[in-house]
Amino acid sequence: MKNYKCRYINHRHRGGFALVFVVVMMVVLMLIGTALLTITYGMRLRAIKLKDQTVAMLAAEAGYEKGIYWMNAVPDVLTGLSTGNPPGFTPADLTSSGTFNLAESSCTYAVQFYDYIGGVPVFRIISTGTCGVQKRVVDVYVKQAVTGWDMGLCRVPKVGIACSTPISYSSTDSVNFTDGEIVDMTLHINKNDTNPADEKDIYFYPDNARPRFLRQVQMGESQHNGGNDKYATVMSCFEGGIIFDQPDSRITDKTTVNGKLARFKSSTKSQYIFTPKATADVTGLSSYCSLLPAVQMEFYNGNVRIRNNCTVVGYSRSTTHDYWIDGNGNFCPYSIYAYHYHDDTGEPPVVVSIADTYVSQTFPGTGKVSDPSGQIYVDGNVILGSDAYEQLVVGGKLTIVATGNIWIAGSIYVAGTHDASGMPTADNGNALGLIAGGVIKVIDPGMSLYGNPLVYGTGSTNYYPTTPTLPPDGIPDKIINGKKHKYMPVAHFVGAPLNNRVLYNQRNAVNTVDPTDSTVVEAAITVGGGGWGAENVKVDNTHGGRRENNESVPAPPGSTEQDPLIVRGTFCEVVRGIVGAVGNDGYLKNYHLDKRLLEGVLPGNIWFSGKFDPAPAGWHDYSPN
Repeated sequence: MKNYKCRYINHRHRGGFALVFVVVMMVVLMLIGTALLTITYGMRLRAIKLKDQTVAMLAAEAGYEKGIYWMNAVPDVLTGLSTGNPPGFTPADLTSSGTFNLAESSCTYAVQFYDYIGGVPVFRIISTGTCGVQKRVVDVYVKQAVTGWDMGLCRVPKVGIACSTPISYSSTDSVNFTDGEIVDMTLHINKNDTNPADEKDIYFYPDNARPRFLRQVQMGESQHNGGNDKYATVMSCFEGGIIFDQPDSRITDKTTVNGKLARFKSSTKSQYIFTPKATADVTGLSSYCSLLPAVQMEFYNGNVRIRNNCTVVGYSRSTTHDYWIDGNGNFCPYSIYAYHYHDDTGEPPVVVSIADTYVSQTFPGTGKVSDPSGQIYVDGNVILGSDAYEQLVVGGKLTIVATGNIWIAGSIYVAGTHDASGMPTADNGNALGLIAGGVIKVIDPGMSLYGNPLVYGTGSTNYYPTTPTLPPDGIPDKIINGKKHKYMPVAHFVGAPLNNRVLYNQRNAVNTVDPTDSTVVEAAITVGGGGWGAENVKVDNTHGGRRENNESVPAPPGSTEQDPLIVRGTFCEVVRGIVGAVGNDGYLKNYHLDKRLLEGVLPGNIWFSGKFDPAPAGWHDYSPN
């Protein structure tokens, strides 16, 4: 009996334990389930939040890109920000600030001026993207990208067009790089949409020529045509590599050029804004000649001498590479520099210290001021040359802008220290900027050679001024309509007659031939109406021959002597200008980047690059929530 009772009690105890165990397990499972539900819900909330934050970030980046697009499209960013979008600016719905909606988000963006670094403007783009309750902000400081050589097209106008017939923008020939040429500059070339898709936008002659490009080259076109690599056979020439599909330079847009020149003028001191006064009414000139007003400038000892009353005798032929691009985008032959007079009875030349021309730019409403630099503005043509100084030397930091042409009549250096290669050193504070609405060209001083049959035909004369007795200074006068005018020879005098001249660096100190000599220009060069180059490069032996090739007379037909044209600086040009005809006449290019000039010469931006990049450490994105 005892044994049965004991077994019954034990069975009940085991049943109660199971019940407790089940209840505990149910509670545990409920707790786990609740935790899992909580975790799942939280993960879903976090996923929604992360998704909204991502979409908000994408919207903010879209606003940043819209701000960059506005900066690329507006003719001048500084002008656009200070005055609102300029008249005629398109597209009409694109502004420097605004709000727009996307499928699941919205964005508010604004482009602002931030500050000057030296003379370079820095801009700020603030863009806030919103998705649901989430916000993301992109706050970026940007600068305009600057290359050493910006080129609208690696092409030149076709020759053989009559002077009275402008030709369309598409009427161009390729212009070539060749063996022996060195380009030590970062290079940008716009996309040429008129070319066949399989044609490279940079050209070599002959096809197996291998010039050297020491720095990076940027192309507007793509590398491939379908599956073909257009650059595979020439890639070894590009020692700094190539990047493709880059934004176009706006140097090809005349509205952009004119807008930047107008801003330059508005910040120049009034006493250094000139309009040339041509007063020499020369008669009896060849039908190929014309009279052009110009301002002559000479640099020396930190000064600039300015003559505002010069008359250039210009010369043109129909078969020529000497073209500029008019306001309608047409190529038009222009009259190249032959020689000039100044009015010897009028106002005397102005001599000023370059330091006196210094100005700074202040962005309206901010009080932000750029570093100072010199500025001279000429509403017309400029001659940079001298009858007193063999070479022009710029002491200071100066930019010259001309709405017409700038003619260079000899080597131009900046003062201060240079390294062993001839490049101005990094601590050299002297610099020159040249900006033209027309062209910037190295003249041919031999154009003034009396009786040059290659230029004017057998028995012709270029009406070089003579008098029976030379005045005390040895430079002849000419009486024109009762006024005395002084013939102004430029470049280097090599013997009788007085106009028998060559560019100075083509001869050494004792006036004997030195085939190693070159013409040197140290400057930041911006050409808004064509290309940089040399005038009177021989074409089919009908346009005379340049005097740059160490000869005391113009180059004979078939001459193959070519000296280097050395540039230490930067370029920006609408099209390539002719420097030399390969194996014939003119110069070989020898171009080197002066990195100091990438920080700007004049106060405020004059660059035409279509690309804006974040400044170093300039990108910030965050959540304001």
